[in-house]
Amino acid sequence: MSIYQDYYKCRCRVKLLEKNYRVYIDWVEDPQTDRQNVTLETAKLLKERMNSCKSLIFVDSTNSIESKWTPWELGYFDAKKEKVAIFPVLDNEPIYRGREYMKLYPYIVQVNNILYLHDPPILLKDWIEVSTNE
Repeated sequence: MSIYQDYYKCRCRVKLLEKNYRVYIDWVEDPQTDRQNVTLETAKLLKERMNSCKSLIFVDSTNSIESKWTPWELGYFDAKKEKVAIFPVLDNEPIYRGREYMKLYPYIVQVNNILYLHDPPILLKDWIEVSTNE
């Protein structure tokens, strides 16, 4: 992952923390995990982390599509809680169009420092609080 991508993922994290959301980023909270190696231990840890969350907000960056874990994390959480949204931070893409399987999920936009889901249009905080499959 490039420094550029780290910067934008951390900016998304800061935006969410400023809104009083709890945020988990594997390479921040669990730096001991090998993000390039798929293991049962890492899968168990990620399940524990995801099971304690209300929603999964996936930061879609230029490099995120290369992750070995991305499809598994999105599929696991979607099946478990049906609360997945994409927070795009892609270069040169003023309108997010989604990529591959990420098109299945709503995406987040920021307007006047307020976070919304694009489709359906709803405040992010309201979307997170709406009960689904818990």
